[in-house]
Amino acid sequence: HAFVQTAREEDPADGELVDCSDIDGMETSSPLFDIAGNSLTSDGNYLPLPEGVAIKLEGGRRWQIQAHFVNPTPNPLLVNAVFNIGVMPEDEVETWAASYQFDLGPPTIPAGQDVTQSFDCAFPADVSVVKMMGHMHQWGLDIAIDRVQEGDDERIYTVDEWEADFRDHPPINTYEIGELLFNESEPIRTTCHWLNTTGNDLGFPDEMCSTKGIAAGIEEPIYCEDGELLEL
Repeated sequence: HAFVQTAREEDPADGELVDCSDIDGMETSSPLFDIAGNSLTSDGNYLPLPEGVAIKLEGGRRWQIQAHFVNPTPNPLLVNAVFNIGVMPEDEVETWAASYQFDLGPPTIPAGQDVTQSFDCAFPADVSVVKMMGHMHQWGLDIAIDRVQEGDDERIYTVDEWEADFRDHPPINTYEIGELLFNESEPIRTTCHWLNTTGNDLGFPDEMCSTKGIAAGIEEPIYCEDGELLEL
């Protein structure tokens, strides 16, 4: 899977390839969007947005593509990652949108253990969610996303039997504008359940626990880690 994020001043020159597999945590560069799990539509679009909804790009900003590949063969493979981004006149935009990622941070999953972890995050403004998906890797068993309320929580998204392929192609919930609304600071709880069948402890990047997607009503991407909004 792959995603586009902002390139900072200390990042490599245009066109330079960098091995980013040896990292301790999530990058905090502002994401444009994450296409993990989005399937091609009939018109070849990976990320269809509702009519009149657009993501704003800052002029003069450099962008970088972070792509992840797994080579199951003993031979080198030639790979490629391409993004096609369509544009529209600003006067045709009815609602601005941006990506969001709510993340647990590096999980702790001891060897041979059955582990469940949860975290809460919230949008910093009133939003209408357009896309929502959960994200774990191959040791995930199930994932749930809830709106936290007094009394009974409201289940919004669940995958009761997580499959290894969902690492790159998770089920995605799609909503029309106004269908799934969240108020500013309203808690959203993500719960991930794993079974570590290996002889080693698992952390990041072996496993993750995230809720992510696109929300209308915001113009800047959002990254929240374990309840804390991070400055991108």
